[in-house]
Amino acid sequence: MVLSAGAAVALHSEAESSPIGIGLAVLALGIMPFLAWRKRQIAARLGSAALRGDAACSVTCAYMAAALLIGLGLNAGLGWWWADSLAALSLLYWLIPETRAALAGARSGQGGCCQGE
Repeated sequence: MVLSAGAAVALHSEAESSPIGIGLAVLALGIMPFLAWRKRQIAARLGSAALRGDAACSVTCAYMAAALLIGLGLNAGLGWWWADSLAALSLLYWLIPETRAALAGARSGQGGCCQGE
């Protein structure tokens, strides 16, 4: 992610968009948070680390959809060709701590990820 975003900025590469892609991102942003919430509820009842991890994937999908829409919106609305790359890099703020928590949980056998959410 860092390399592709850096290359896009260095090469002045503007993100392309399509109505289908934007529609899918809007759907993901609308559906994935609810899906993650339900998966977390069920995972807590079952004590399932695997389902809790799957819920984290759903949250990640929602964050990615939001970053995509924000980046494309800033590009289309303000002409900020670099906004998509910056939006992608902003995901690292959330993904790095989540990944560390998931790995620590996996090592301890507890699942670790997203337990406080």
